[in-house]
Amino acid sequence: MKALLQRAKQDAPVYLSEVRKRFDEIGVRPFRAHVTLYDDSVRVFSLPLPYWTGDEERTLVRRYVYAVLYNILSALGAKRIDVYVNTRDAALLDLAEGLEDAFDVALSKGARQGYGKCLNVNERIVAALCGGEPFHFRVFDVAEEPSETPVVKAAARAFDFAALPARTAEKLLLGMDIGGTDVKLVAAYGKRLLRCVEYDWNPAAATDADGIVEPLCALASLLLAQANLVLAGRESALADAPREASAQALYALADEQTALLQSVRPFDGIGLCFPDVVVHNAIIGGETAKTKGIRENLKLDYEKEFAKIGALHARLAAFVVPGGPVADCNDGNMAAFTAAVESAVGGEDVSAGFFAHTLGTELGTGYVEGGGRIPALPLEVYNFIIDLGSDIAASYEAADARSNRNVNTGLPGTLQRYASQSGAFRLAAKYIKEEKPSQWAYLLEQGLFEEKGGLLFVPAAQRKAALAFLMEQATAGESVCCDIFREIGEYLGETWKETNYILRPAAKSRALYGRMVKDPACFALLFEGARRRVEDIELYAANESLAHSPLMRSLASSDAYTVAQFGQAVGAVHYSSCTIQPTA
Repeated sequence: MKALLQRAKQDAPVYLSEVRKRFDEIGVRPFRAHVTLYDDSVRVFSLPLPYWTGDEERTLVRRYVYAVLYNILSALGAKRIDVYVNTRDAALLDLAEGLEDAFDVALSKGARQGYGKCLNVNERIVAALCGGEPFHFRVFDVAEEPSETPVVKAAARAFDFAALPARTAEKLLLGMDIGGTDVKLVAAYGKRLLRCVEYDWNPAAATDADGIVEPLCALASLLLAQANLVLAGRESALADAPREASAQALYALADEQTALLQSVRPFDGIGLCFPDVVVHNAIIGGETAKTKGIRENLKLDYEKEFAKIGALHARLAAFVVPGGPVADCNDGNMAAFTAAVESAVGGEDVSAGFFAHTLGTELGTGYVEGGGRIPALPLEVYNFIIDLGSDIAASYEAADARSNRNVNTGLPGTLQRYASQSGAFRLAAKYIKEEKPSQWAYLLEQGLFEEKGGLLFVPAAQRKAALAFLMEQATAGESVCCDIFREIGEYLGETWKETNYILRPAAKSRALYGRMVKDPACFALLFEGARRRVEDIELYAANESLAHSPLMRSLASSDAYTVAQFGQAVGAVHYSSCTIQPTA
């Protein structure tokens, strides 16, 4: 443990997987967690712990236990967690009995900090799916550990991925890919792409639900009018809105475009993905950076205000035929779903399902089972703690670009600041400043990074430009920027380890989406770095090679748009058709 602690002080990563491997080797004190999931099945995690000497080693052991349990709750959620230890071991019993306080179990959602934040999402899901008793940790002696755990039968097959594109025939459908910095929309009729639109926004700056909901509804209204104009053969009448137009301006343009039509055919369905936990079409997470401005608005009741965002699917139903589907899921799940559909249409075996990540503002994660079911899980892998080291990075406050602290929880070492745009910016602030001072001066001169009030940050309006600069430099072979993307690849390798450990997916490969992977050179660097941590890792970029359905092939052949840009929006079109039967 002393060697691990020394690395942390030198600002080097101390990966959770390394600590686990070491503790599995030297741990002689049983610590076993029985996690009761939402479907009443039980997952058992064994965390043998070593004896420790002094406060530093004791803190490392506690942080390890907290991180593993926090990751489990962030990905799987739980109705409860039963912990089995040797109750005669006073130090270990104290650790187990202190979990309720460490995770703020007894506090209200608004009062929770740090590890307790994951329970806010968990409570909302439990209320939506299960009801019953609130979440608790329970502690038992290891002699009482049950020898058998409940197992729930696998869900029945939902649909055939390869058959979904046929269901779009003679249907007017809208796909919405809602991200942290932009929204991408695709309107389609059957096999034909009618309209692709990209809109820039900053949801984290919204101080009420209308700041998030209204732009999305305005965009749906605009795309409905414009899809009808294209169907009427009046493409010349289409008008583009500024990429950062206000909701009011979008509604006004939608009214102008609608006024050009004698009649408007509603959408037959809308598919969308949202960067938060989504269960049964309702957005119910509420702890991401996208709603930070609303959470911090003390004039509002956050739970009531967030419920308006949760009901986005009900608002969008106004643009759909009566009874037509508005199908919502998490953006990571949409990435996995999109990959599954395209691969199935291309003749690949998707019986193990698909696992995907989106490398965007944060790390999105999606998992779809081979039978077509998207499990009702939090799957907030961007909250995973993968690093128990990097002490200098942890010393900065979360708002600083140099920090590795999660902006929602304040916890250091989470994937939000590692495998994401923020991870690239953090590494740039560390390595470019140290090794390429002239290049660092250029970044400051161009306003891609700013220093103000003792903080270093990337302005929201410059995030795309800052990432583009780093990618261009890496593609050109600039050594420091190449190393940045290799290190992000290492983080993806650690993500592979942690998701396999906790989620145990049947799918072993990972599809990657996002700006970082659309450039072949940057993807190659990511893959190279990932293989440093996992030699046999299977990663592939979701790009034009994934285009097999008619709509995706149309996108791939476009001179104006790319699969990396609008692929998930096309996937959302197919997702909207899950409950639509093929036209006879």
